[in-house]
Amino acid sequence: MRQSDIFSGLFLAALGVLTIFVIIPREITVSENYGLNPQIFPLTVMWLGTAVALLLVIVRLRQPKPADADPGPMQPKNWLFIVAISAFLAATYVAFETLGFLVAAPAALALLMLSMGEYRHPIRLVLVSACVPLAIYYSFDRLFVIQLP
Repeated sequence: MRQSDIFSGLFLAALGVLTIFVIIPREITVSENYGLNPQIFPLTVMWLGTAVALLLVIVRLRQPKPADADPGPMQPKNWLFIVAISAFLAATYVAFETLGFLVAAPAALALLMLSMGEYRHPIRLVLVSACVPLAIYYSFDRLFVIQLP
C-alpha cells in the first residue's frame, strides 16, 4: 500500500502540474468581458489537488517500510472496477457535451448515488441529484459568472 500510494501520488502530482501549466491555459480562454477570470476555479482546484498528492507522497515516504510489503496481484474485480468507472466517466463527458450540465449532471449524480447504495433512500436520491447540480450551476452562473455547458 505504501509503494502504490507513493507512485499514485507522484503520478497525480505530475498530472496536476501538466493540467495547471498546459491543459488549463490551452483550453480555457481569458476574456475581459465576463467578470472573473474563468481559469480561477479550475486552477484553484488543481493546485489544491496537486498539493494533496504531494502531501500523500511526503507522508508515505516518512513512514517506515513494513516488513510484509510484498504487494499481491490485482484481482479481476479491481480491473473490472477500473474499466467500469472509466466507461462511466467517458459516458458522463459525452453526456455533458451533448446534453448540457443541467440534464447530464443530475443523471450522473443519481447513477453514482445508486451505485453507492442510495436506492434505499429514494427521496434523498431525488432531492440530492436534483438540487446539488442546480446549486452548482447557479453558483457558477451568478456568483462566479462562469457559464457551464
